[in-house]
Order: sequence, then C-alpha cells, then structure tokens
Amino acid sequence: MPHTQPRFALGACPSSAVRPAPRLLVIDDDLVQRTIICRIGAQLGYASTGAATPEEALHCLDEGPPACVVFDLSLAERHGIQALKAMASALKDTPVVVISGSGEIMPPPAVRVGRKLGLDVRGPIPKPLSIAVLRQALVQAIPTGQAPETAPAGAAGDPPRALAEPRILFQPRIDVVTGAPVGCEVLLGEADRGIGALLGSALAACAGLVRRHGGFRVALPVPPAWLAEADLADQIGAAVAAAGVPASTLVLEIPAGVAMAQAERIGPILAGLRRRGVRIGLTQFGCGLLSLRALARLSLDQVKLDRSLLAAGRPGAGITEPASGEEVGCGQEGCEKSSCEDCASQDCSWQVAKAAILLARHFRIMLVADGVDDAMTLDRLAEAGCALVQGRMFSRPLDAAALAAWVEDQHARCR
Repeated sequence: MPHTQPRFALGACPSSAVRPAPRLLVIDDDLVQRTIICRIGAQLGYASTGAATPEEALHCLDEGPPACVVFDLSLAERHGIQALKAMASALKDTPVVVISGSGEIMPPPAVRVGRKLGLDVRGPIPKPLSIAVLRQALVQAIPTGQAPETAPAGAAGDPPRALAEPRILFQPRIDVVTGAPVGCEVLLGEADRGIGALLGSALAACAGLVRRHGGFRVALPVPPAWLAEADLADQIGAAVAAAGVPASTLVLEIPAGVAMAQAERIGPILAGLRRRGVRIGLTQFGCGLLSLRALARLSLDQVKLDRSLLAAGRPGAGITEPASGEEVGCGQEGCEKSSCEDCASQDCSWQVAKAAILLARHFRIMLVADGVDDAMTLDRLAEAGCALVQGRMFSRPLDAAALAAWVEDQHARCR
C-alpha cells in the first residue's frame, strides 16, 4: 500500500494586494518526489497541492480545475488510463505534464489515450527527473494573465521570500593522499524540512557531480528526531531513486550516543539500508566508550573523528604568552612554557586520535576528520593515516552551484 500523507499547499497566500497564485496539482505516490515537485511549483509562483492517489486528486478537483497538473503514478498502464478518464471532464483546459519512467509509469499508450480524450498532455518527461526540464514545463504551463503578482522584494530582482527555495550548504571532503574532492557533507541548516525533502534536494543538487566523478559521496548527519520516523527507510530509498544516483552515493551519519541508546530499534533499519547500498557512518568517534561499543555492534562503512580531539593537532594552540619571569621551554612544538597542563592534555588527546585512526584502519572503515583548519593538523592526520578530511583550510561551506564549480576546479588542479 503506497504511503500517503494529507494534502498540503505551498506557495504565496492570496490577499487583497496579491493576485491568487495559479494552482498546481501534483499526482504522485512517491512522497519525496511529490514534495520536491510541489516546492519547485511554489518557487515558480504556483499554489501547489499534492495528491498520492487518483482518489485524492479527484477530491482536489472538487475545488475547481487547477492551472496545471503533474502526473506521475507508479501504476500499471490500465490504471493510468483509468485515472485519466476519471479526471478528463475536469481537466479539459488544463495542461497535464506527464513524468514517465522506463515504460511502466504512465507509458505512451496512456499518453495517447489522454490526448484522444481531449486533454492537453505534455511530455512525457523521462526519469531520472531533470529539474531544469520540469521547471521549463511548469513555466510554459502558467496560463496567460495568471502569473502571480507578488509584494515587492527586498531588492530589485530578488525573489519574494515566500517563494524562495531554502538554500542547502555543503562542506567539501578531501582525499588526504590525492588532495582531490571525493564528497561533501550536507549542513543541516534546513533540518526542519524533514529528511525526505532535504535529502531529495541535496542528492538532486549533487547528481551531476556523482555522474562526472565516480565515487563522489554525499554525507547526511541524521538528527535523533528523524530516526523516530516510522517510514525512515522508505523516505531515504525514495529520495535516492528520485535523484537517479547509486544508493552508495549516500552516507548516513549517526551520532554514537544515539546509535547505542536506540541500537535495538534502529540497528535493523540501518542494516536494511546498508543491504540496499546506502553507507552507514558514525560521528563522535574516539570520544568515550559508546563509539567503541557502536563499532563492535553496528556494521559501519565510515566514522568521523570527534572534533574535540583535533585540537591536539595544534600543539600550543590557545596558550597565552608566558608571564614575566615565567620559565619557557615546555618541549612541545609551538609552546614556550616550561610545563603546561594544556599541552599535556592536548598530547593525550592526540594519542587518542591516533589510536582511533588505527582502530578504524584495522576494521577497514573509512575515517573522516572534521574541523581541519591548518596545515599542521593536516600533516599530523596524514602521518597517522587518516583517509578523508574537511574544514575551512580547504573551503568554507558552499551552496550547490559554488560546490560544483569548486569541485571541478580542484579536480583540474589535481590532474
């Protein structure tokens, strides 16, 4: 039985000063893809409504004909034809943009039947879905005179805030040996969007990099609230499929404390995702016994070294200048004190960091070090055998367009 959710609307709200937005009806039993298409429609000025079944769509049509319909149901051919016949009378003057898969989802016979019924069927748009092609189809479908009027933006040419798509930022990851970018981490500034919508947008943004650079991976930190969602695995699977990338592109990063506290419940879920090809990572590695227990209990592909241990890579960092008359010569590089508790603590932390790196290598698990901001830390991590690093030494967080440009530039430099 397909997952359904209540109908929802996205877009500008009409008021006395703003012309009502044209309505977009998205009929799609794929929760993630339906949400993404609705958001694209809202960005273009539509008031978007989603329906997971033909029955829900017919109920939506009771409110009047929409300006445009996007139709993509994972149904057999005859069910697609039946759905078109049932809605034909209400959609006589409405563009119907069809999304088609590999001959099974809304195949050409159903499209031909729709046109014989007098429907304005456009497409089909093939899968994997091209966001640019979909946008163009939706723009062309806006009826003349129904383009929404919006309140003035903050600056000339800026999109209205209500219609602006939330921006996702990415932190690039670098191979320590080659210096080439091999992936990125999604920064959760928009975590309130839910894992389905956020992951779908992030994977779609990185799909081009994945196709051009084999092995490029997208890491997504998973907040505890997402792990409580009953359909977590379905949302993740749908997002990966909608983006048209291999499942191995995705790395789900779980905090060590959460992984152990909920191991009995989430262990089978993570194992199932791993069997599908999704990679599982652990954060806070090396900090406490929980990460070691998780390493023994969970099947992991990657661990992320706890940031607190990386201060050890910068001996003397944060040490103040010695007071007048104070002895110098602690013996630690970069520190001028004769004896220094800070340096002793940093040295101990660095020993823990090195042990964590060795442990990951022993289990053949990829280790990532976050917060690498200077050359000294990078050198020590490389010497210890750390595989991947990220931090401001290489790049600040980037949006999708800047990430693509930065990755291509770095690959050109590494040739």
